[in-house]
Amino acid sequence: MRIRRVALELDGTDLAELLAACPLPERVAGIRLWPEDGRLRVEVDYRLAGLQVPVELALTVADVRPDRLELAAGMKLGVPVPGPVAREVLAYLVRSTGLAFVRAEGDRVVVDLAALGESLQVRFALESVRFTAGGVEVALRDLTLGDALGAADPGPAAEAPEVELVLPLPSPEPSPPPEYGDFYYRLRQKVQSWAEAQVPPRYRGLVPWLLLLPDLFAMLVRLMGDPRVPAGAKVRLGIAIAYVISPIDLVPDFLPLVGVGDDLALLILALADLVEEAPPEALREHWSGQGDVIALIRDGARWVRRFFSAELITRLRRRLSR
Repeated sequence: MRIRRVALELDGTDLAELLAACPLPERVAGIRLWPEDGRLRVEVDYRLAGLQVPVELALTVADVRPDRLELAAGMKLGVPVPGPVAREVLAYLVRSTGLAFVRAEGDRVVVDLAALGESLQVRFALESVRFTAGGVEVALRDLTLGDALGAADPGPAAEAPEVELVLPLPSPEPSPPPEYGDFYYRLRQKVQSWAEAQVPPRYRGLVPWLLLLPDLFAMLVRLMGDPRVPAGAKVRLGIAIAYVISPIDLVPDFLPLVGVGDDLALLILALADLVEEAPPEALREHWSGQGDVIALIRDGARWVRRFFSAELITRLRRRLSR
């Protein structure tokens, strides 16, 4: 069957019913939709690193093509975050859906309509999309339904890939160790200003972890005074603390983001060793950031191996073993 043009109007109840008919990804506790004039508000309760994080998206139509829809995505989290981190979160959210026809490009959600139509055994060209206070208005043309396509049974849907969603989120409020209060605030201001700057694409994956640097530093200082931490581990923690405070880095700070990145890498490597030596409750007790710090440290160690060269990691480990 072929239809020249069709117009759809979906109100809030229709959207809720469509949403209820779709299985939620494992890490999503709930989704709510509110159509407004010019945008669609989406609230997602996301489970990340043992923490339920509320994520609010404001979707607006950015570009409409016959085979492609682009939605600009404004974002709010439970804590204020700069644009580069919001883009990382958006990429996590989109990948976790397991939908092959949806992807994130910067701060936009892109829907590949040709791939969507193929999955539904429907062919169409998108004419327009409009968000209103009453709902969503969609116009399609040249609609061809499955029988006319002559396509074979697509078979069972492919299982959505498992997406690792250990998301680094800093503490919403500063929590400096008393003896390093001034340094903690300077460090927090430094990484925040870098994160808010225009970050080169190759360094964007570094930004969310950089925002954790002040909280990781504060945790190391607190662990130094914890009797549950072995003496040998405290020696490595002391070296890591001294290295972060020192103005001399293995990578100079004038390189964008990467100079402070080796400080972060050293802290993560020291903590990754500590995870195997100290009781988990000791690390969790002294962690002021968000989420499960054990999961974050283990994921951070994998991130260090991906981002930094083997030569630099070897040099950092030599520092810890002095």
